[in-house]
Amino acid sequence: MTVSITPNHEVVSIFAAAFYALFNLFSGFFIPRLIIGQYGDVEETIKVPGMSFDTMIKSYIQDHFGYDPNFKGPVAPALVGFTVLFALLYAYCIKKLNFQMR
Repeated sequence: MTVSITPNHEVVSIFAAAFYALFNLFSGFFIPRLIIGQYGDVEETIKVPGMSFDTMIKSYIQDHFGYDPNFKGPVAPALVGFTVLFALLYAYCIKKLNFQMR
């Protein structure tokens, strides 16, 4: 996508570095996000330091991190939507932006 909105490869590398940082920020590869896939459905109890009572792993993750394992329904269309958005943005930029000097 960055190739379609910039006039040459030097500018592309600058924009790409910024886009890659932004994409990695929102790509879901934060370490706590991995917890939901591994421990989101475990219903065993754990003793958490600082808490006076035992709690289930599933409820602790939901209360402490705010991650709900049933939130996969809205997330899947959002991922598809971002893919379609970037594909359409790329196609529009290739069609409308012309950096050729004649």
